[in-house]
Amino acid sequence: MDGVGSVAGSRFLLERKGPRMLVDCGLFLDLKNLRLRKWSPFPVKPKSVAAIVLNFARIDHSGYPSTFTRDGF
Repeated sequence: MDGVGSVAGSRFLLERKGPRMLVDCGLFLDLKNLRLRKWSPFPVKPKSVAAIVLNFARIDHSGYPSTFTRDGF
């Protein structure tokens, strides 16, 4: 999404040899089909992620860590 008409959840998984890192951990907002994505399982097991780095304090970048933690981070 380009940010026009919706605010999409920012989540980027960095993988390399060694631990995985998540850059941003945001919620999907606005459009219903995007909002429903926040209830979908994360594509990798949260236990496999070593760290979360937040770029922005807005909810679309930082609103998901509590759910991520509940699910095993």
